[in-house]
Amino acid sequence: MGHPHAQADSPRGRRGDRPRFAELAKFGAIGAFAFAVDLGVFNLLRFWWDGSPIDHKPITCRVVSVTLATSISYIGNRWWTWRHLASSSVGREYITFFAVNAVALLLGAAFLGFSNYVLDLHSALADNTANILSVVAGTAFRFWAYRRFVFAGNRS
Repeated sequence: MGHPHAQADSPRGRRGDRPRFAELAKFGAIGAFAFAVDLGVFNLLRFWWDGSPIDHKPITCRVVSVTLATSISYIGNRWWTWRHLASSSVGREYITFFAVNAVALLLGAAFLGFSNYVLDLHSALADNTANILSVVAGTAFRFWAYRRFVFAGNRS
């Protein structure tokens, strides 16, 4: 039969919901910080650094800002959000993490490209609106993909 309190400690019991909520909260905190880095670096390169060699290239600015934010996000998620999940290879994780983020980057570039080249909108407001919309769409995808493909190790 088993212990009378076994269900409460199982992944499907009440206590089992706490780790998933904690993961989501940590993921959100790291994501918020990475988002601030992403938007800050993008705006620095695109609008605030007059004469920047890439200030007229919104997609290039986005690639640079996302690459930096992604590195920060990997470190935070590996060593805080999902530190309780075993890793067979940090190298494999890192590559898979970047692959997932490459998909999200393409999504972000599509939003920004549509805004700039289809709608012909070039203001800071238009670029940042496109970026925010792409972050919203990419966040749900990232949480699912990180948990499913990147940090999919056995719980320790």
